[in-house]
Amino acid sequence: MSYPVTPARDKEYKDAYLLIQSLAGVGTFSAAEKLDITRFVNRRLRTAYNSSSAWPRYLVPNQKRAVSSFVVNGITNGQTMPTAGPSIANGLYYLIGYLDPNLHGTYTDGSNKPVYGRTSNYVYGANDFVGNAGNYQNYVFTKNAVIGNDRWTLSEVTLSVSRYDDKGNVFLTFSTNTGSLFVQASNTPEVDNPGDTVFVAGVDAGPSASTEGQCIVEKKQCVDFYGDNWSTVGPEKTDTRVNTLRNNTNNYGVTGYDIGQFIKIHRTKPYVDNSAYEYDFYVDNDGANILNAHGVGNSVFVTYKRPLVDLRTPNTDPDEAPVNESVERIPIEFFPYVCHGAYSDFLTMDGQVSKAITENELAQNLLDRELEQIDIMYNNNRPVGKFSTYVNRQSR
Repeated sequence: MSYPVTPARDKEYKDAYLLIQSLAGVGTFSAAEKLDITRFVNRRLRTAYNSSSAWPRYLVPNQKRAVSSFVVNGITNGQTMPTAGPSIANGLYYLIGYLDPNLHGTYTDGSNKPVYGRTSNYVYGANDFVGNAGNYQNYVFTKNAVIGNDRWTLSEVTLSVSRYDDKGNVFLTFSTNTGSLFVQASNTPEVDNPGDTVFVAGVDAGPSASTEGQCIVEKKQCVDFYGDNWSTVGPEKTDTRVNTLRNNTNNYGVTGYDIGQFIKIHRTKPYVDNSAYEYDFYVDNDGANILNAHGVGNSVFVTYKRPLVDLRTPNTDPDEAPVNESVERIPIEFFPYVCHGAYSDFLTMDGQVSKAITENELAQNLLDRELEQIDIMYNNNRPVGKFSTYVNRQSR
């Protein structure tokens, strides 16, 4: 796990501003120049961040993450919703648990009835529980629950955790808010996964309801980007979420769990005792899609890089601190490079090209020293490296 960030290991933006001001030999910058310096600082922060996948403060090794079962697209908001556009019922769905057999019964063969939900917060069971243990408003796919037949149904419900069994499986109960948004087409065979069938509008869908459009379901074994496990079209796309990232973190995502770059995905926990099988994957808008995913369970172990969030300095609100007093933090390992690099950019903007070239070379040398320390620390066994055997790619 990446180490916690403490103020002693960071510098504040005001320190960078004052250093750049001293390098420039001026008493103060104009308002326009302050804006330019902030842009230069963010540019250099991004360059430093992108220069390595192994920065210790951003690297998170072998963290357990949920794997989706399928993805839903095509559903739009109906007239009862405040805005038009895609519905939050779209996105990745996970096997989040099973209906409590004491309340909802079992299938005829005695197996429990699965529940696929829009969040992975319930995936891990009692010992690894993530998220709200109380009621959770959600969209779920069930069968033999909301309607009494073998067809899958998409419903809007309020979920509650009923209990866990001795294997860590979570059993759920729910109250139905909208029972039949989309249902499996009546002329299709019974299937175990909603991604293997076709859906049509239910009695509770349509222009005058909360959802309309089409419910297109496709199998997709994917790890999403977001630490709150609410993927694709939810509140993470809003300005509110961006502000949350900036206000509550030191240049990485919400609670440190958002993924900026996928590095490796293993079937079991690597870097401990035994070899762990490593999956190939590709990344799209939903997250990391696991290739040759036969046998993948509900979770995998992901090594990833936390995202960088740009500084919002200079503050524009009247009641906020002025730019040269900002306490937004800059990683100490980036600080020398960022300051000299931003000053180089300032010189270039000011037409002092020869001085800018010299300053940029100094900045690059400072960054190279930090990168060299990473290479020395990880040597050839760093978590972002890999090697192959004649059987499969492994990490020991």
